[in-house]
Amino acid sequence: MVSAATIERPPFSQQLRRALHFDPLRVDVRHGARLAVIVGTPVLLGLALDRIDVAMYITLAALNVGIADPGGPYRRRLVAMIAASISITAAIALATIVVGHPVLVVICVMLWTLGSALAADIGPAANGVGFVAAVMFIVGLGLPEGEPDLAQRLLYFVIGCSWALLATFVVWPVRPHAPEHSALNALYGRVAVFLSEMPHSEHARSAARGQIAADLVAARDAVLDGHHHGKFGMRRAIDALAAAETVELGLGALDRAMGNLSDPAPELVEAIAEIEACCRAIADSVRRPEEWETDALGQALARLIAADLDGDEAIARGAILRMAGDLSEPQAEWPAEYVDGRPRRGLSVQLRSLFDLESLVFRHAVRLGVVVTIAEIPALLDPFERGYWIPLTVVTVLKPDFGSTLDRGLQRIVGTMLGVLVALGLVLVLGDSPWLLACALIVATFALGTVIEANYSVGVVALTPSVILLLAIANANVDVVFLRLFDTLIGGALAFVGGLVLWPMWERTTLAGTLGAAASAGAAYLRAVAAGGPTRDVHRAHQVAERRRSNAEASLRRMLSEPRARWVAPAAVLAYCGRTRSVIESTTAVAMLSRAEGDAPDAIAAVVGDAPEVLDDIDTLFAAVESDPFGAPDHDRVGAGPVPSPVSDAEASAPDDASGGDAFARLGARIRADASVMRRNATTIAQHLR
Repeated sequence: MVSAATIERPPFSQQLRRALHFDPLRVDVRHGARLAVIVGTPVLLGLALDRIDVAMYITLAALNVGIADPGGPYRRRLVAMIAASISITAAIALATIVVGHPVLVVICVMLWTLGSALAADIGPAANGVGFVAAVMFIVGLGLPEGEPDLAQRLLYFVIGCSWALLATFVVWPVRPHAPEHSALNALYGRVAVFLSEMPHSEHARSAARGQIAADLVAARDAVLDGHHHGKFGMRRAIDALAAAETVELGLGALDRAMGNLSDPAPELVEAIAEIEACCRAIADSVRRPEEWETDALGQALARLIAADLDGDEAIARGAILRMAGDLSEPQAEWPAEYVDGRPRRGLSVQLRSLFDLESLVFRHAVRLGVVVTIAEIPALLDPFERGYWIPLTVVTVLKPDFGSTLDRGLQRIVGTMLGVLVALGLVLVLGDSPWLLACALIVATFALGTVIEANYSVGVVALTPSVILLLAIANANVDVVFLRLFDTLIGGALAFVGGLVLWPMWERTTLAGTLGAAASAGAAYLRAVAAGGPTRDVHRAHQVAERRRSNAEASLRRMLSEPRARWVAPAAVLAYCGRTRSVIESTTAVAMLSRAEGDAPDAIAAVVGDAPEVLDDIDTLFAAVESDPFGAPDHDRVGAGPVPSPVSDAEASAPDDASGGDAFARLGARIRADASVMRRNATTIAQHLR
């Protein structure tokens, strides 16, 4: 059992490393090149025509529309960028009208920021639109009054927004399936890396699978969007996506089984290597018309089937056979959601749900509006130039939870410090030549678009020189570059204080619901496997269980980033999350092994035992805590449910023994033991929450 004394806040060096983590698979050269063209063209034309003042407004609009590009399917990108164009044009118009009227400025900053933050609940694309709308309103308040007038500014912004849309969807070469193929390429590339690095530690496995799950969601959105909007030639993309979903669901069980083997059978190693090679081939071929080669994989699977394996080797074989089936054989039928479309909440329902005092999104929106309004006061007082950088930092840094605010604050501050140094060097060396400065701006913008998704800190390193070089080209006072760093520190401090003091949203407020949902999804997954139902239903239950397990672990990470006084039984939560992951992986191993060996559902149900009822009882406990958080601890509630099969602490914490006993029996014992430990930890957590 992990003691509370062993749970410590991650040291600053570890938090900094996490903030600076660079994901090479999220590097997007095409987006960088597109953003460089969007920004560079009006700047170069402005220099050539000696109208750099006009070019600055056009560039400012085009840059923000380009930043609002969410990537992925073309239709989603078009809608998001059109919405961003309308929003930032409206923001500039409103800012130009109210500037010079402090009372109106304060009211409008509050309301505009609140509305922009509420957009985050509509979806990721709307979140990006809301962000650039808030940014442009704050920037608009800092633009010089008078020249150009409102009509001219609106004209310049319309031109800039139109240019960004034109460059993205008309001038730039459009390949009909580029978003789908890019998403599948990234997904299969990450799966291949995961297979090559097996076995992982539990922590590394969880982190790696979280990244794969995110890539799978992006690929699913891209492929389904293309299919449902009438694109042709989507059969191979859908087959590749369906195969990836099956492979992703077996990765955890396979990795765990391989981790229990000191000397795995050669047939296992060969088959895993062939699956990895097949994934790399798919990653390379989704952009081309030819099929990927599966002959070598089929031969390796035949040798694996003929091998005499037991214990964890048999579990690994079951996982491999299930994962490899869809790689070597296209889907006979498409899943229903590929044909019928995806259910969506109506926009009116989403909007009504936002304005609820119990909504965390609404609470965060109000908090962001208040803190940004406070941060706007220095700009209104105008004690120094470009004070609007302070509220801009708050908009960027302040997030719904303290942990994300801390991470984003570190990324923003470190990136700005490095970016200021880079910008100063460029201005000192190239300051006498606007054309060279423009070339440096294009390079910086290219870097910004290329790496911003891979790491925000590195993106800020490119963003800061982009802003400063733009000022230098316009002959603005570049001596204020140090004020950008100073303003970033002030804005970051305000964001931290706002996260701590103003309507704080600590993780304990949602912890019970998150942990209960993980237990409930685990129970549903166990029942789906035990019932021996359609593979599609088992897959769907597995996906839900993995998503809710990931949410629980993310909740733990956020809690450990909060002040220690706000922690809730961290050792118990850590053990609970670990056992939840173990239940899901063991259940997957049962499903894979039963499919490979043809066991009947009755035999599987006997192995699983009463574990689903135990997990349901845990969910009931957390639901009671969530509905009455201030009630007295109910020590008898957990005992009211079924009693789990007796297991010792040694059995609950010991690793699987690959050489002893029937594989099904050992997996069943592990599942029941994990459920028992989850139950004890749930009792401890519930007592601390009350």
